Amino acid sequence: MRFLRNKSESDGQVTVGYWIGCVPVTTIRTARSRWWHVVVERIELSPGAMARVRWGVSPLGTLSAFLRLAASGERHPVWGRARDVVGGALDRTPLVAELVPRGGRGYMPLVAPPLPAARPSADDELDVIRALADSAVDDQLSQTGRPMPRARRLLEAGQITTVLVAELSLLWRHGLARVWPDLEHALDEECQMRSHLLGTEGLAGTLDTLHPRVRWAGDGALLVDRGRRRTTNVGAAGLVVVPSLVDSVPRLALETAPACISYPVGLEIVEGSRHRERRVRAAARMIGDTRWRVLQALDEGRSTTELAERLRLPLSTVATHVSVLYRAGLLTRRRVGRSVVYERDRARPWFS
Repeated sequence: MRFLRNKSESDGQVTVGYWIGCVPVTTIRTARSRWWHVVVERIELSPGAMARVRWGVSPLGTLSAFLRLAASGERHPVWGRARDVVGGALDRTPLVAELVPRGGRGYMPLVAPPLPAARPSADDELDVIRALADSAVDDQLSQTGRPMPRARRLLEAGQITTVLVAELSLLWRHGLARVWPDLEHALDEECQMRSHLLGTEGLAGTLDTLHPRVRWAGDGALLVDRGRRRTTNVGAAGLVVVPSLVDSVPRLALETAPACISYPVGLEIVEGSRHRERRVRAAARMIGDTRWRVLQALDEGRSTTELAERLRLPLSTVATHVSVLYRAGLLTRRRVGRSVVYERDRARPWFS
């Protein structure tokens, strides 16, 4: 046994790093926990990177978590089987099926890109994938250590991002699109709570309470118990912290810029989201999926032209659905300049 560094003490915490054979082990004791020994990944944050730690919400990150759950074949304690949520489009997306690791464990390339903003839409994240260079795609595929012949053929033909965006769009439309506003609301509440905690407890205290497998080491490093040993410096781009309503363990994406760590939120938040999701699905079955997408997109005033561009639907289709929803009393409208702007009627109780 040999020590990696001297023992240090800060904020009531003692951290000692050492080697047993060729495996790095960190032993941590805090004022609220006993001694514990784990093989950890160490994420080193420079002062500049610590200043750029931020929370974010990811639509495709949530979709990728459901894809992992579907591949595992396991039942989530709240969501049940992932196929019941994602929908039947899984059988029509062979490229995505190849990218998802066997059993849902391991590195999944391309599907969840670095967040372009704190609250990106699914289309924003799809645009990031669409803009990926072939060299970046090749690098991510190589990191999996799996052959993936379909992905390689599409890469050689220069079509992989086009096909991937089409398949992810299909999964999104037939699965999470209609329930995403409610899921996003729950995730936003978690981010707001963490922002408040950041102001009262500081970065170290906030990161130290993400999950039992995540600990702040006190020397500018975050330790994550994932059963593997690796040290990564995230660089000046910083770290994005993403809450997850699906994952049961923390997940890391350290090869991207900025780096990303997702962590599971409490089950009480997930159960509230599941209740809203069931209510939303019942409403969608009543009025139809496309009409429900139109209704959800009118969370703020938009013209039919703006709505068609946002949903990537024909203008005539959008105009027909908006007319039906307006006559049913679900929308309000007003004139702004030469345009007629529609917005959903928030007095309806099932939007709350």
